[in-house]
Amino acid sequence: MQLALTLILVTLLTSFPQSSFAKAKVKGKKKKAKFTTSKQMEIVYGSGSWNKESTKIDSAFIFMKDKTSGRVVKISLEETEPDSSIFSGNFLINWGAGTKVSPEIYIPPQDLRSNQSGIENFNRLLRSKKIKRQPIVFKKSKSGKRTLDVYDTRKQAITALKAYRNKKQKEDELEKQKKSLIKPIPSESELEAARMAKKQAELAKLALEAANREQERIRQEQLEKQKIEEEKKQARLLKADERKRRKEEAVKVAELALQMYKQSKFQKSETLFRKSMQLDPENTSYYFKYAITLYRNKKPNEALVIFNINKSKGVEAIEKAFYEGLIHYSLKEVETSLTRFKFVMQSKHKLLSPSAAFYIGIINFGKEQYKLAKPAFEYVLDNSSDPKLDQKADDYIEKIIQLEQFKKNQAKKNVVTASVGLSYDSNILLSPDSTESGSTTTNIAGGRALLTGGYEYRLLYEKIHQLSAKLDTLYMYSFDSTAATADPMSVSVTTPYNYTGKLFGKVIKTTFKPGYEMLYMDAEDTGTRSAILNTIILNSSTTFIMKDNWFAAYTLDVRQDDSLLEVTDTDDDSDSLKITLSTSQSYFLDKNKKTAVISNFGYVLNNSTGKNKKYNRIDYGVTYMAPMEKWKATWTAGLSGYSMTYTEITDSRKDNNLKLALTLSKPIKEWVTGTLTADYASNTSTVSTNTYSKYTVMAIASFNQAF
Repeated sequence: MQLALTLILVTLLTSFPQSSFAKAKVKGKKKKAKFTTSKQMEIVYGSGSWNKESTKIDSAFIFMKDKTSGRVVKISLEETEPDSSIFSGNFLINWGAGTKVSPEIYIPPQDLRSNQSGIENFNRLLRSKKIKRQPIVFKKSKSGKRTLDVYDTRKQAITALKAYRNKKQKEDELEKQKKSLIKPIPSESELEAARMAKKQAELAKLALEAANREQERIRQEQLEKQKIEEEKKQARLLKADERKRRKEEAVKVAELALQMYKQSKFQKSETLFRKSMQLDPENTSYYFKYAITLYRNKKPNEALVIFNINKSKGVEAIEKAFYEGLIHYSLKEVETSLTRFKFVMQSKHKLLSPSAAFYIGIINFGKEQYKLAKPAFEYVLDNSSDPKLDQKADDYIEKIIQLEQFKKNQAKKNVVTASVGLSYDSNILLSPDSTESGSTTTNIAGGRALLTGGYEYRLLYEKIHQLSAKLDTLYMYSFDSTAATADPMSVSVTTPYNYTGKLFGKVIKTTFKPGYEMLYMDAEDTGTRSAILNTIILNSSTTFIMKDNWFAAYTLDVRQDDSLLEVTDTDDDSDSLKITLSTSQSYFLDKNKKTAVISNFGYVLNNSTGKNKKYNRIDYGVTYMAPMEKWKATWTAGLSGYSMTYTEITDSRKDNNLKLALTLSKPIKEWVTGTLTADYASNTSTVSTNTYSKYTVMAIASFNQAF
């Protein structure tokens, strides 16, 4: 190729993070793109008319003029890929080291373009003012590589420049977040900060991807506008009768497209809308519905281009903004979608404003900006007429309340609990119901006092990991001194660890709780309680959220008991390894999870040293829980039981126990809860001295305070 200047074509380059703009006013300033010669440059332009064959890579050319020196260069371009309509070329200008170039880009009209067009022809066109200068965006990377993006209008170029500056900002933010992630974490107290840094890095990555798509859409819009202008140009060349016929046909095709649209046949609707627009390119009344069909056909970027070309007013502008919000949201372009949804929400549209507010709430909830999310969901409750949408908003508000409470609890390392209770027990000593073989029934009934206390120190309290140290005590006192031998006192120390995550595709919460427990009783009726049992505890429990209304818990409890009671017969030695496997299935019957049916099943193996103490036991039960809205309380009714078999006892023994329990619980203050319980138990045994029945009534006040 013979040119006035030396050109060297190379492979396609990428975009760069620095930019300036020629002949465009941004923030009150005009900037001219200038670059030093002897450095490689890429130039990019989109043109549908240059795309002659869809299966081949087409070629074209443009002219670049240096405003300072007046020199002109013809630059060859090639399509980036077949049927892309985007052309690029790479060139190197050898005008002497350090020479500054102020480029102006010109594209001769299609009817004046030919393979023979050269510098002289270009100068003739320029002098006759038949060729105009194209707006450009100049981009420069930190390494010095440059590119020129060429556009058709000043508005396109300004939009492209803003989009590119936004992309650069997102790149810088992502780089900053990446650097923060590789910093060492000196202490556990910074785990939350590290998690938030990771979250921000993810958001920065999404924002950068959104910025890249925005630049692509600007180029697509340029091509779409070129296509529309070409169709308008061709339509003007037609005779009046033909134009009239086409307009009439366009109306019929559009009406058919609307029918397909209403029937949700969006593929057919898209084809018909496009045909109508080609028949009558001056008519823009169908652009809005056409854009929606593109969205329904999973062509989000194309839909946004048409929405942007279409200038809507009134109610249609609100609907357009809502759909744009949906599209940007589906593309994870959350900041742009927020802008659209806020516009719709502020319009106070009866149907769309509550839906837009709901999406605003979801977006801010995902960003963990709960103070912004909560008012949006509250707006839904105040303005929506859709019960399903109201329920979803209410669910999110409940989640926010729980998360805010979690945040408050994070700052509270100490937790103190206590319970004070009074009860009446009809059979404290579990005495047999009848006298057999000369034995005497001593069915002692009376009042008892209950006192419990606990202290927990939270070593770690995060959403995923929680670790603490706990001290718990229990003390019971019978007002009838003859029943004092049945009064326990226990002290336990545990270190529970909780993990929240996923397993088998389900959200789980797992607790590991090792510990040590000491039991004190006046077993010898001396008037003094002494240690009778020391136990090493290892408990593991996992709750699976199977469905929104179904929670399944599975527990393994292992206890190594060391009995301190003296025995004359080793068969009565209570030292044992006790293993319990159990499950609890909770089925919630309402959205608020206040009404439920809970079933329990378990198996206990007590492998004691003394054969008289060895047994296995099957536990079972069902409980119904429901709220008492008027009293703001909760009541439960449960039926439970067990079947226990002593496996090696000389005289075979099997016990069956059934228990019916009723409970009423009501929060009195945030830190005080009152509970009333009443139960009746019946135990039958193959050994008559172990057959008994009893009932108990108890009132308890429970206290819980964190600081």
